[in-house]
Amino acid sequence: MRGVDQLPGPVLAEWLVHALSPLQTAVLIGPGGTSGSGALLRTRVGAAAAQCGWPVLAEGVAPAGLATLIMITALGDARVDPALVPAVEAMQPGGLVVELAHPPSLRPWQVLKWLRRTRVMRSAAELRARAWLGFGLYALEQWAPVDLPRVLVTCGRRRAIPGR
Repeated sequence: MRGVDQLPGPVLAEWLVHALSPLQTAVLIGPGGTSGSGALLRTRVGAAAAQCGWPVLAEGVAPAGLATLIMITALGDARVDPALVPAVEAMQPGGLVVELAHPPSLRPWQVLKWLRRTRVMRSAAELRARAWLGFGLYALEQWAPVDLPRVLVTCGRRRAIPGR
C-alpha cells in the first residue's frame, strides 16, 4: 500500500509496544484474515499483546473506559463493521482507536486486479478515513508500517460529544 498516498511509518510491533504499553489497551480481531497479510498481522499484534498483557477480545465486546483499542480488520469498503461499533462506543472520550486494515482475502484471479490498481487501494484508504470521521473520530492519521507495507494503520480519537 505504501506509495499510494501513505507515508511509511515505523515498524508496527515496536510502535504498538512503545506507544501504547502504558495505556489500558485491548485488541479486537475482526473476521477474516486467516491467510496472507491478515495472518501475519494477527501474529505480530498477538505477540505485542502477549508482551504487554493486553486482552484479546471477542468480537464487539470491550470493557468500558478503555484508553486504547486496537482493531484488526479487512480493508475493502467504506463502512465501519457494525460488530466493531459497540467496542468503540465503550471507550472513554478521547480514547485512541487504532485500526489495522489488511487487504481482503481474494480469489486467485482477483489478486492481480487488486494489486495492479493503485486507484483501488487509494480509494479504499480514503473511504475508510471518511467512514471513521463520519463515525465520530477526530485527529485522524493514516500510514503504512515499513515492515508490513500492505497494512493500513488508521488512528483517531473518540469524540467526547454524545451522539458523535
